[in-house]
Amino acid sequence: VANDEWRGRGEWGKPEDYPQYGVAADILSYDIYPVASRYQNVHGRLEYVAKGVRRLRTWAREDAVVWNVVEASRISNTDAKVTGPQIRAQVWMSIINGSRGIVYFVHQFEPRFIEASLFEDEELSAAVAEINAEVTSLAAVISSSEGPPDVTAVSSHPEMPVDVLARRSGDATYVFAVAMRDMHADVTFALDGLAAGARVDVLGEERTLTAAGGRFEDAFGGYGVHLYRIEDR
Repeated sequence: VANDEWRGRGEWGKPEDYPQYGVAADILSYDIYPVASRYQNVHGRLEYVAKGVRRLRTWAREDAVVWNVVEASRISNTDAKVTGPQIRAQVWMSIINGSRGIVYFVHQFEPRFIEASLFEDEELSAAVAEINAEVTSLAAVISSSEGPPDVTAVSSHPEMPVDVLARRSGDATYVFAVAMRDMHADVTFALDGLAAGARVDVLGEERTLTAAGGRFEDAFGGYGVHLYRIEDR
């Protein structure tokens, strides 16, 4: 779905066939594990997760649901293991690009088999619990059908795009954003109807920004995630 160099689909599993499968499915899901991957074109490139989700949304019927699986263990890679921030980035780039269900791959096969290794890894277990709580707290916003405003994100680094999703819920506008490369950049967000001087709360970070001229700015680290809430004035 995301890595066209993978050849494990069998004789009839070609990418050009997938749109035909999509029209028959009520739920479409797929998996790719960039940190654990041994494919050179994929390893460390978390943006492949979003690439696959976008493709599924293109192939799916309008009323179909897209899910995806996110790595939450070292799987079979004894040299690399996903971190909490990397899991969070993969989860949010999935949601921002249209996934409505997150499944965690928790098995470890090397150096020894552990069926649910996440529960034996205190650091990752705590990170996933925190991510789940964050997503759950915003589930109603993510699923809101209230007309969202148009939003754009312009990165100061031409090679680091930022994927963004805006939602309206109650008396506030929410903007979810994730850096799509392992780079640092300043990002300018332009939002329809954003009042000058509006307060922009950065959720979970105990800091605020101030809008000016229908825009606000923030700094992003590699695969960084920022979630914003702007209350109506």
